[in-house]
Amino acid sequence: MFLRTPADIGAAIKDRRKRLKIGQEELGRRVGVSRQWIIAVEKGHDRAELALVLSVLNALDLRLDVHPFDATPKTASLEAAIADNARARIALTDVLKRAREIASSFEPSEDKGTR
Repeated sequence: MFLRTPADIGAAIKDRRKRLKIGQEELGRRVGVSRQWIIAVEKGHDRAELALVLSVLNALDLRLDVHPFDATPKTASLEAAIADNARARIALTDVLKRAREIASSFEPSEDKGTR
């Protein structure tokens, strides 16, 4: 998503907040601002303090990347996809390891004393 205006940033914040099912009041509490401030930012208020906007992005686990206009978007997207793929592989490895541990706990034990 390209963010070029305060309204774009506000829309991204609102979208992410809703996806995470976080209310405006809760987000404001996490960042140390009022609900009204969150509302203003989500509406694209262009006078919001940059440090606070960055705090909101951080609270929502959003990253802000800055690239020159002449940068090839495909390169940035490819790099992001590679990084996401690496994180997904690590997470999948952890899931598979845990699944094996759980499965091994259900394996029948051999009771040699009885038949």
